[in-house]
Amino acid sequence: METFSDWDRLDCAAYHASMIRSVRTVGWRAAVVGALLVAFALVSSTPLLAVPGAVLVAAGGWNFMRPSVSGLIVDGTTMVLIGVGLCAWRLWLADDASLRVGKEVLAGLIMTWRGIVRLRTCWEGRQIVHDAPMIARVLWLALVVGKRDAKHDETVVEFATNTRYKHRNRVGLFAEGAVVLLEQDVVRIEKRADISIEPHGSTWLDRKVKVIAQMSGLERKGTMTREHLERFERWKLGMAPATSIAA
Repeated sequence: METFSDWDRLDCAAYHASMIRSVRTVGWRAAVVGALLVAFALVSSTPLLAVPGAVLVAAGGWNFMRPSVSGLIVDGTTMVLIGVGLCAWRLWLADDASLRVGKEVLAGLIMTWRGIVRLRTCWEGRQIVHDAPMIARVLWLALVVGKRDAKHDETVVEFATNTRYKHRNRVGLFAEGAVVLLEQDVVRIEKRADISIEPHGSTWLDRKVKVIAQMSGLERKGTMTREHLERFERWKLGMAPATSIAA
């Protein structure tokens, strides 16, 4: 970027961009689950299941087609309503206190809590200035990095983490810094001086290296191929060509 203020704006916009990417991901998953519920309701003659299924299809489809920070309100409210409805249905209409009923009530409580978390995240996002041009720029950069050929392109590296689930993370290497696609939906904008990937511990199968990836205020442990680690080190030392993030 030409000035630090431009970079600072990109960094702030990355938070909103991460939310929007998350809304799209949750949206298509919700639509798929909803479609399956509707199909099961039709096959099993259980019309009640078609109601939450239709709600999930509508909310998920809307968020997938028109993802935005406000989409967190849509999927958060949907989760809360379905979670509360599931709990109420099983608690007041169940004929017994079987283990199955307990599991369904627990599932409803978990869905309700996740919905509340989504609503809280939306509220937090609204406290940050909505910089539409920079948000669009970050989303475009994330798309560019996601499409790069990690096998042959010298301007992208990957490392795998296994926090809760195994994730393949991407780091797009630019002249001023890096665009990091972390754990599927999170986008981080890091200056060259603020990101490092260092080998840690022993090698694995002589091809992969255990690494620690450090970014501003964040650390992740994972594995990385030797080729990608060397590629990152060349970029870090300024020995590899890289296009400007403003190009």
